[in-house]
Amino acid sequence: MVQDLIHGRLKDRVDMKKRMELLDIKIMQYVLVYGRPENSESQDLEPGLFDFVICNICEEFLKQVSLQVYSETDTLGYCFVVTFPRITDGRDCENHCIQACEQIQESILSVIHTDISFGISEVQKDPYSMNMSYKQAVDACEQSIYMGDGSSILEYRDVADIQLPAWNITSGEKKLLISEIVRGNIETVRNLINQIFEECLDLEAMRYAAMELLISCLQYIGHESVNFHSDMEKNTIFAECMSRIYAGHSRREIMEILKKALGYLSDQNRCVQLDRNQQTVQRILEYIEERYSEDLSLDSLSEHFKISKTYINRLLKNHAGSSFLEILLDCRMKKAKELLMENSYKIYEVAERVGYHDLSHFIRSFKKKYGVTPNAYRRI
Repeated sequence: MVQDLIHGRLKDRVDMKKRMELLDIKIMQYVLVYGRPENSESQDLEPGLFDFVICNICEEFLKQVSLQVYSETDTLGYCFVVTFPRITDGRDCENHCIQACEQIQESILSVIHTDISFGISEVQKDPYSMNMSYKQAVDACEQSIYMGDGSSILEYRDVADIQLPAWNITSGEKKLLISEIVRGNIETVRNLINQIFEECLDLEAMRYAAMELLISCLQYIGHESVNFHSDMEKNTIFAECMSRIYAGHSRREIMEILKKALGYLSDQNRCVQLDRNQQTVQRILEYIEERYSEDLSLDSLSEHFKISKTYINRLLKNHAGSSFLEILLDCRMKKAKELLMENSYKIYEVAERVGYHDLSHFIRSFKKKYGVTPNAYRRI
């Protein structure tokens, strides 16, 4: 719901009000804070954990000065809707956010040695204006590059007079679009293009913005991430798209060409991500197959593969159809059956060889899996 407000996806005020009431969302007045870390790609933390740490720290300090905080994360930035009681003076709301951002900067620098810049919107009372506040915060954050400091805090009111022309694609919108392309969400990509160009009435401005956006998306995602058969195929496809955009005669025609190009890029990237995930799952399965007799755990897998426990389980569920524990149990029970059929080992020896230190636990697990005890199975 709040994500839809941030990105301007709710066009009907009546519908917005009903949905807010249904979800018990009360926003009397708010400030939108947008944060952008410096050089996040250089961190040792994996992206998911890096985002988790940043968001936790931001929410912790912003919640101390507000009623409620709603967050939204895109590829390189973090958006926070910070709500206040109606009686709080508007300028006080903004000052509270500034103070919280100063504390956040110190904490993030201390914890993960990263600078983060913030843009702060003007205070608003109407949730319907949240998309405008989002653009204000992103614009203010973007201006920090001119400050010569890696961790600036800028208010929109201070940079409003030096903004770019009335219509432009903000870095926040661009990052959100790239994020959805990377995830392979083609329909969301198409909807975002509609939203981004909705207020652009100048055909020439739209033409060159569409070409620049296409180039930016391709450059950001990079050659290695996209499943083209060759550089020639990639260059041919996108050179043709650029030519068609340049020759487009209407806003609708240009948008359809751009949607098709970015949709294709999203689809290709999704195929690559699936291939990579499947390769990772295969390596994990092979590792379990080799080490099933050891004290395997999600912790040990996480340490070996340098992937979080949650992500490992999600990969296994999505691509192997089972959790880590289910896969490990199946592997151990399969090996136990083979050893029992050899008839060369005592039951407790079989248990030890497949990773069980507790004989009774092994017998219970075997019977639950196959309906008979190990001894009974051997006699079959």
